Amino acid sequence: MRFSKLNLDDKIGIAQTAIENVRRRSYIMERIGAYEYNEERLDEGTGLIERIDKLSLDWNAAQSEKQLATRRLREAWDQSASMYKKTRQVARMVFRKQPHQMRALALENATARSLAKYLEETNQFYTNALADPEIPENLSRFGISTARLKQEKRLLRELE
Repeated sequence: MRFSKLNLDDKIGIAQTAIENVRRRSYIMERIGAYEYNEERLDEGTGLIERIDKLSLDWNAAQSEKQLATRRLREAWDQSASMYKKTRQVARMVFRKQPHQMRALALENATARSLAKYLEETNQFYTNALADPEIPENLSRFGISTARLKQEKRLLRELE
């Protein structure tokens, strides 16, 4: 395989092996000395390899943190969405003939799919549901108390 087609890890491995071989075998050093390779250049190459290794480790750690944060966000979103879906279904049934409440609770449209729109929609729902005492009163007949609405809004705040 051509050197240019190799991935970065393979290229670094080849360079590291070449440097180690030159250091272990003096006859190789004698032959490449004509091309201005000396101990100083080998040290420079070793330094570059060490720097690349450190940068690679740092990058991998950052990627792991990013994946973990994404997983946590997704889990929190799923939990919030599950609770919101149930509460929203009950609210749609309770207020289906009351257009003012339907608008106030953002029940007229389909649930948003993007996180930004979801947060906007759910924030409107919980803020307006808790602001109007009539809404929790009507929902409480179906097992959705003010405390539950507040708990779901807290979950939403954690997601933000």
